[in-house]
Amino acid sequence: MSRFLPFIAVVFAILVAAFVFFAGDPLPSEQENAEGWQSSLQNPVTIVGDEPKASVTATGQNEERTELEPNREADLATAGGIQGSVIDSQGNPVSGASVVLNFRPTAAFFDLTTLEATPIFKRTTNLEGIYVFRRLPSGKELEMWVHHPDYAPTQGLPVACVPGENQVLSPVVLGSGYRVFGQIRDTGGNPLQASVHIELQSRTARAGDPTLQEQDDKALGRILETASDVDGNYEIPRLAQGVWTLTATCPGFGAGRIMPVVLMGQEMESRQNLELGPEMVLGGLVVDSDGTPIAGAKVSASRTRPRPLYGSDTITGNDGKFLLSELPEGIYGIAAHAEGFSYGRAPRVDSATRDLKIVLQPLGGVMGRVTDSSGKPVKKFKLEALRINKNTAQYGFTGKAWDFEDRDGNFLIQELENGRSFILLARAEGYAPTHSPGFYVEGEVVRGVDITLKYGGRLTGTVISSLDSKTLAGAEISLHGKDYDPNVAHSLFGQGLDPNNIPPTATKTNRKGTFLIEGAFPGPMTVQVKHPSFLPYFRAISLVDDSHLDLGTISLEPGGVITGTAFSSNGSPLAGGRVYLSRKSDQGGFLAKTATLDARGNFRFQGLPSGTFDISATSAQTEATLLFPPGAEKQVFVAPGKTTEVKLTIPR
Repeated sequence: MSRFLPFIAVVFAILVAAFVFFAGDPLPSEQENAEGWQSSLQNPVTIVGDEPKASVTATGQNEERTELEPNREADLATAGGIQGSVIDSQGNPVSGASVVLNFRPTAAFFDLTTLEATPIFKRTTNLEGIYVFRRLPSGKELEMWVHHPDYAPTQGLPVACVPGENQVLSPVVLGSGYRVFGQIRDTGGNPLQASVHIELQSRTARAGDPTLQEQDDKALGRILETASDVDGNYEIPRLAQGVWTLTATCPGFGAGRIMPVVLMGQEMESRQNLELGPEMVLGGLVVDSDGTPIAGAKVSASRTRPRPLYGSDTITGNDGKFLLSELPEGIYGIAAHAEGFSYGRAPRVDSATRDLKIVLQPLGGVMGRVTDSSGKPVKKFKLEALRINKNTAQYGFTGKAWDFEDRDGNFLIQELENGRSFILLARAEGYAPTHSPGFYVEGEVVRGVDITLKYGGRLTGTVISSLDSKTLAGAEISLHGKDYDPNVAHSLFGQGLDPNNIPPTATKTNRKGTFLIEGAFPGPMTVQVKHPSFLPYFRAISLVDDSHLDLGTISLEPGGVITGTAFSSNGSPLAGGRVYLSRKSDQGGFLAKTATLDARGNFRFQGLPSGTFDISATSAQTEATLLFPPGAEKQVFVAPGKTTEVKLTIPR
């Protein structure tokens, strides 16, 4: 069976990322907040089919909520609220529209061992077209998507909640949207009755089951399907603004694809004709190292030449054979995978190949024992497999982690790819994260990889402000390797891997400004202390196993602040737009920050080092189209501990 591989123009493939958040105390009741809302809501906002679902963590599904639960790990900022409306092009309210909020994807590094599901917040507009979210996480940026079956869906304003405030957003206007139409023909010019599939390229990814992702996209109008008639004609109305991929398939023919289909500007219709060539069928056999056919193996094909890209997958039968049909002509990369086996690959395969043979090697394994320094078994622990990368001193993530509970501290892992070197990271309560010796997996289970857990170091201290010597609550203390440089991104996705392979360790100061880290990874490292209003603090330390190091009083210097408002060319606040701040550092890296404008067009950057910054703004509509013109641009000088106010107006 064929499946379409999503092509996302500007979003990296790891947007399986999940973002950990916490909420503070709930907002007051609706009566208590009546002055903050434009409407008292004669018709209360109803929730249709979006009751909160149970949270599912690293194994895979997203958490869907209408708002945050009260007092959920309330150690961060208080939640914020928003209200808005959905109207049509004539200004009439649209009831029954789905308003969905997702966390805005960011290039943030996260710890695979503590991955949580990505929450989704959902409301349905009432009879007045109004929606209300009373408790949303502040300090987080949320993307809005609005859908109604009678209109084209649209991306609403990005949401940046203000702690303890109820923002009123500008109305989201739904219209008829764009229309794609055309004709499907074969190479001889004959019309074809084909299946037509169109999907938005830049849609927000969700962690978890890709099938659920596809279901969401169909329900929200980001994937649509139709069929051409006997004359080969088709049309797809009510399409959102954006960049799309169009695909047509017909039995007996190779699939056709147009990518990208750009729907922007004043031209509301786009003719897209597709010509389907002869069907190519790629087939073969998947076997193990002994030549035994493997049933139920997943085989995926991805066309690399010519463009545009195309993908298909299938499952092997009981005889290990597979066929990939309805392929367009080209060169494909083939990958096969089955439970208990490593991936098998064939990088350059002609689409007419019918006798491809892919050999899968059984997964290797490792076994050993986890003890403490006295030789006593550690009965409950977690192991994470890290790949030892060639030509680098850094370990790579595999996404594989296991929980063990054994009275003798024994473990057995049989899910490691052959032909690679690994190291295990062990964690247990009361101990420091500890690495195993490295080992190479080839064929059989590697034995005797024992791990002696260290107690680690104990780190304490107090964080104060240099301005008034008052203690600072909520300052973040994190531990990094001795070669850590905050101005260098150690991976494509932000700071990423620690240069010295120090496991992620962080805590925050309490109300008294004190902190405690127990079981810290022993050895030389860098302590980083951050607070939103102050400049970061760094100190080189060396932690000895089973020892206590008191850092004493850490005084943070105040950073500069830039606040301001951004306006559109007509003088109205640029609600939901983006502000970009950048400054080249003395170390050669770049300090870059972004912020989403609130409902009043306001923004704030704090904790900035002194120097001259470039600051610019773009509208929400501009960013939604993935275009980034200079917008309103200024240079701003920031002095330590001083606040600079800026007004930005984007040009016409």
